[in-house]
Amino acid sequence: MANDILKKFASELKAQRESKGLSIDELHARTRIDKKFLEAIETGNFSIMPEVYVRAFIREYAAEIGLNPEEILHKFDLAKEGSDFNEDESAEKIEDKPANEEVESDKSFVDSSVVKPRDRETPEKKKNAIYFYVIGGILLLVILYFVFVPGGKEEIVVERKYSPAKVEKPKAEVEPQSAAKIKEKKPFKVELSGSDTVWIRARIDNAKTEEFTLVPEVSRIISVKDTLRLVIGNAAGVKVNVNDKPVNFTGKKGQVKNLILTRNGLIRK
Repeated sequence: MANDILKKFASELKAQRESKGLSIDELHARTRIDKKFLEAIETGNFSIMPEVYVRAFIREYAAEIGLNPEEILHKFDLAKEGSDFNEDESAEKIEDKPANEEVESDKSFVDSSVVKPRDRETPEKKKNAIYFYVIGGILLLVILYFVFVPGGKEEIVVERKYSPAKVEKPKAEVEPQSAAKIKEKKPFKVELSGSDTVWIRARIDNAKTEEFTLVPEVSRIISVKDTLRLVIGNAAGVKVNVNDKPVNFTGKKGQVKNLILTRNGLIRK
């Protein structure tokens, strides 16, 4: 059952590729994936390559034929489990009822004659307001009296003699170094050269992740400011240079290898 669903999944990918007017040779030229692997994907023969390559190839295949790679990988997982991936997709498309479809006739049940009455002023409130104004007026008159009416006592102003103070020249302050003046680290480059077909995941400066596949005689250069973390699916199939200096590490064909690189080279295998 699962095998039939995988073949159905593969045939839909092939149909999408043909609808785009792409041949296997053109898709090979764009993705650099070996044609035998492309043909295996379109026939549902996923067992001829490791799982890590299957997912990487399906991702690139989907992107080149105009499909969402994440959605296609999700469908692939469902197909492997024997689930109908198209039914799962249709189940997720639930039509939400628009908010503006609420029954407007409910508004007609509101009694427009019911109006919240305003608070009525009671005699007691009016009396308190009068007291407030009276007290405020008295305070204002008292303040004006002390400001504008001269007092009975004369203020004696005694002139004090001041000796000129010595003016010290301010010491030159060292301007703190602003963040803008701090020289940023110059990025360094990491070159990955394929000697065999190899899938690679790169985590750049703990901020950006890229996944790609290298084939023989194809290189990729990554610009890095601080740290580059690599997951290499075929350790024997890639050469690594940091600022044109080779990085020495060992690995067997098909072995998954994790590397951490800085501008000084390899810091952990």
